[in-house]
Amino acid sequence: MWLLFLEVAVYFALMLVIGRVTGKWVTSSDDYWTSGREVHWLPMGFGIAAIMFSGATLPTISGFAITHGLWIGSLYMWGWALGIVLFTLLVAPAIRRAGIVTLPEWIEVRYSSKTRTVAAIATATAAFGALFAQVVGLGNNLVTITGLPYWATTLAVVILCTLYLYSGGFWALTVSDMCHMTVVAIAFLVVLAYLFAKVGGPFQVAANSPGAAERVFTFFGKSPAGFTYKLNYPSFPSLLIGWFFCQLGCQYYWARAVSARTEKEVKKGYYLSAIMTIVFGSTLLALFGTYALQIFGESDVTSANAFGKLVGWLPVPFDGLLTVALVAGCMSTFSTAVVGVSAPITRDIYLRIFRPKADAKEMEKASRVVTVCVAIVAYLFALFWKSGSGHALAMMWAFSAPTGALVLLGLFWKRATPKAAFISELIGLIVTFLWYVISAATPLKLVSIVHPMWVGFLLTFCLMVILSLATSPKYYGKEGYKPGTPSKAAGLAQSNAALKAYQEEQYKLAMQNSLRPVLGTKKWKEAVERRHNNTTTTVVDFFYPEITGRQFNSRVKAEEN
Repeated sequence: MWLLFLEVAVYFALMLVIGRVTGKWVTSSDDYWTSGREVHWLPMGFGIAAIMFSGATLPTISGFAITHGLWIGSLYMWGWALGIVLFTLLVAPAIRRAGIVTLPEWIEVRYSSKTRTVAAIATATAAFGALFAQVVGLGNNLVTITGLPYWATTLAVVILCTLYLYSGGFWALTVSDMCHMTVVAIAFLVVLAYLFAKVGGPFQVAANSPGAAERVFTFFGKSPAGFTYKLNYPSFPSLLIGWFFCQLGCQYYWARAVSARTEKEVKKGYYLSAIMTIVFGSTLLALFGTYALQIFGESDVTSANAFGKLVGWLPVPFDGLLTVALVAGCMSTFSTAVVGVSAPITRDIYLRIFRPKADAKEMEKASRVVTVCVAIVAYLFALFWKSGSGHALAMMWAFSAPTGALVLLGLFWKRATPKAAFISELIGLIVTFLWYVISAATPLKLVSIVHPMWVGFLLTFCLMVILSLATSPKYYGKEGYKPGTPSKAAGLAQSNAALKAYQEEQYKLAMQNSLRPVLGTKKWKEAVERRHNNTTTTVVDFFYPEITGRQFNSRVKAEEN
């Protein structure tokens, strides 16, 4: 047991070193929340993939292999990877192009300030579901593995994650995620190789495991009646589509795209994460549940304890390696979720409403204080609710869905109006909340009939369409509108001084934050500076690509010549 603790302690020490080193890179709130917008596609891909290897998903997927079957356990990650691909095709490059930091900021630019406030509440609530799920999932599994009290295991991880995130912000998260995902991949491959040699090959074990006829040789396995068509959780449509709703409306998926160097880096990083989760996190992870069935028998293993019992059965040092992988995955998702909760609270509520004139130093301090407060609240919630980590993740889907509807319509339908967005988002969020309250407080279990994510998304989407047709859109959504050709003298924002000032401010910030110590050679820094000199990343680019992509860039080149 002492060797297991030593392995975990060494990994904890490494994370503290990362926090201390990356803390020196943070000089502004932009550094703290977006890593200066200079993350390479490789750490981005590792970081996004690491989100899914968490204290909640590892036991959840292996548990699904027992309760539903091997392929439904795999479907959990397949749905996430499909969501990432759709997110990349439809949304991710536009996020980087828009020059925003948080999802609610984009909501304000596209719709209105009031809608931004509602979206901030929604996305912070959604990310808190993931945050709470990590603490509960990891705590329950470490209790099984180590025998330590639940309060102690969860407290240790919360303190560690908060310390290195407090120091280095998104830079610490970016670097540590490379370590997290590397440890997870190595641990999975090594432990599975041991299981193959000790217990039997995957095909042999799958064929001979208890209930193999249902769990392995039919796709839907032991799934309950109606699994293939119902809209509750978990069901086939929910597992397949729920992650996409979540990714559209949850801040920490947006934060990854914001932190990238370029749009091309965004695409490469997100596609890499989808590949990594399919390779390491779908069927390979579900096999842990199948092996637990083979080793312990159907009478002794459950979906809740399968992963923990398997780790406890493994000999030294494999038990410690898989424990470190479990802790690493939890730390990655916990830290990302803390950012997902803290960023909207700090930037979209506290600083905007209560301290609108805060300087850079105060913004940076507020970011760190909110981070600590969010972590404390998550720990307290975990102490009082020690079960249901899988359903906490589903809560993240539910509260992301109304905002996801606004994002889709805002991107692809210029006729979507600010008034319709505010009313639809507010009603969608209220109905989602009441759906949970009614299910918990009355005999009418609405959640078991239809999961709130479907209600929130479809209700918000339909209301948006109906109300938008009955209200006035912004000028670019009016019939017959065509962008005018910008004057050479006044530039793009000639009719809007505030927009022009915002554009110039974003450009200066991009230049100031371009030289980050990722690949710190002089040649690399010069290349980054040249790229930023020739590329704008502002709200103007997002709404008028036909101008900024051709006319403006050609005008700049003509003036330079």
